[in-house]
Amino acid sequence: MSARRLSAFLLTLGFIVLVGTGCTPDPVYRLQSTVPDTTADWLQGRKYVTRSTDSLTVTMAYVRTTDDGHKFDVRIENRTRRTIIAEPSRVFADVYYMVPKPDTTVPPESFVQHRVWARNPEQALLAIDRQAEAVEADERTARGLYALESVADVAADAADGPDTDAEDEREATERLERIERRSLDQRRNLQSLNALERRRLRWAQTTLRRTTLPPRTGVEGYVYLPVKATARYLLVHVGPQKHRLRFPYRQEKYE
Repeated sequence: MSARRLSAFLLTLGFIVLVGTGCTPDPVYRLQSTVPDTTADWLQGRKYVTRSTDSLTVTMAYVRTTDDGHKFDVRIENRTRRTIIAEPSRVFADVYYMVPKPDTTVPPESFVQHRVWARNPEQALLAIDRQAEAVEADERTARGLYALESVADVAADAADGPDTDAEDEREATERLERIERRSLDQRRNLQSLNALERRRLRWAQTTLRRTTLPPRTGVEGYVYLPVKATARYLLVHVGPQKHRLRFPYRQEKYE
């Protein structure tokens, strides 16, 4: 096979693979609370389940599944006479791949296959800040290279002396292309920084973060749990071991 035919074959094969993978959507996940509707409250399509002990009252609702994981709206109330700390590190889920009966509300612990912990907002914020710094570093590098190229052009023009009309036209075209590339790089970097800033605001302002709760006070925020594709049931735990509250969910996968 000639080099030209081989190149054409590889290009066609790559196009087929790209189209094939690009047309395959990722699965969509949803969680359904297995608590009876009569013992829950509904608000704008969300099912809020409340559990209480002598120390805590926790209200939880599944919101949706995002790239950050299963998103829950969680409210924690301190029912004690002392100050406590509420934080996402006290939230985790036991993952079940099978249960004895499909209608089991709380599967036995012997069927637990995996345990996932809520994502730490502070680690997420650190990762976002590092990504933003990398984008800003790319922008500084691109700005410096553009300045050097501009200086080199001026120096070359001064050293070469007068140019022909064709040379002037070619250099003008090259400068215009360089300006357009620089403008495109700036827009891309700005868009990336804006997207990272919006994501940072979401993690900083709407998630449940480490908070001191005086007696008879509460805090509310979103908690994200990692998605396990093969899970069938999740039993979400909230609170310290002695006062832990459990919320069962069935995971549905749509492909």
